[in-house]
Amino acid sequence: MPIKFRCQHCRQFLGISRSKAGDVVDCPTCGRSVRVPNLDGTVPPVPEPKLDVHELAGALDELAKIGDETAGQTGDDRSSDAFVPAHQPLVVKELAPLPRPEPISLEPPPEAVPIDIHEKPSRRVAVGRVSNPSVQEDSIAVANADEGGHGRVGNPSYGGRAEVSFPAVLKSWPVLAALLASALAAFASGWVVGGLDRSGPPEQRAAPGNGGKPIVKHPTAPQLQPVYHPDSWQTAVKGQITYRTSDGKNRPDEGARILIFPETRQGGLAKLPVAGFWAAANEADFRVAQAGLRELGGNAALADAEGNFAVKLPPSSANYHVIAISHYKERDLPNDELPPSTQSVLASYFESPRGLIRKLAFKHGQLKYDGGKVEPWNHSFE
Repeated sequence: MPIKFRCQHCRQFLGISRSKAGDVVDCPTCGRSVRVPNLDGTVPPVPEPKLDVHELAGALDELAKIGDETAGQTGDDRSSDAFVPAHQPLVVKELAPLPRPEPISLEPPPEAVPIDIHEKPSRRVAVGRVSNPSVQEDSIAVANADEGGHGRVGNPSYGGRAEVSFPAVLKSWPVLAALLASALAAFASGWVVGGLDRSGPPEQRAAPGNGGKPIVKHPTAPQLQPVYHPDSWQTAVKGQITYRTSDGKNRPDEGARILIFPETRQGGLAKLPVAGFWAAANEADFRVAQAGLRELGGNAALADAEGNFAVKLPPSSANYHVIAISHYKERDLPNDELPPSTQSVLASYFESPRGLIRKLAFKHGQLKYDGGKVEPWNHSFE
């Protein structure tokens, strides 16, 4: 059996052969010398290290010899990496001067043109081509025009003042005649459309005794079902779930799941997963599954330690399905057999009706809730 002890310097736990008892060894962790305990448990102190003057002098002599050998070598024997003379001057290469940069000519800034802020506002819009050659496209300018349709552009961005004139094509008689004909055609088409409206169905024509006004019958708006937030729901169903043991005693079915959902499904076509309603699901998974069932107009609850439960529903009259799934009691039928009525109801709400029930006993019932009175619902699994 090895000798086990701790290093007195770093407290590392060590194990060494019994043949090393009393010897001085080096710790593998900190590298310092420690004394191995004797077989009787005593630990002699480690002797202080002694300086051997003769060995130190011999080592210094050897170092001196190495220095003398290096000093006796010539320049050819010494490599550039092993020896660099300290007196060798540092050679600095002079670089050619850079060429002088050429001056850059800058164009003088354009002369600023003052703007008269007290100038009167323009009164007429003139469309034409600016006579300034630096402007190559048509411009729309506002000018103070005289009776002949001429004016001057006062915008300094055009490089000065330019003459614009009203387009002469709009003054020609053929163009004016075409515009007048277009206006008459638009009026005639509007009158014809109004006549067609007056010849509509009888219920929209003017009736005597109504002041000449047409009678219009609007379609009846569909009746939408009111939507209630879960915070406004109230307790609708209360009850107790129990099961009978093998010795004939009734015990609370703690953890039994009670699912209530409308006979007529609400919401979209998506179906709910069933993992959150399993007995092994934690509380967070059950809350997520419960929220999904609430979006479809139903709700779910778990039986407490006494088997009691309470379910909240929207405050409106409706018919519901009730599915109670035992936590302890198994059913006699195989897992893949469900009554056709239960299978049909669960298939419209859940992804896997068989995965929801599995091998556990269940009770499928119906409930009519009037929107105010709390309905009792109890069941005992035999």
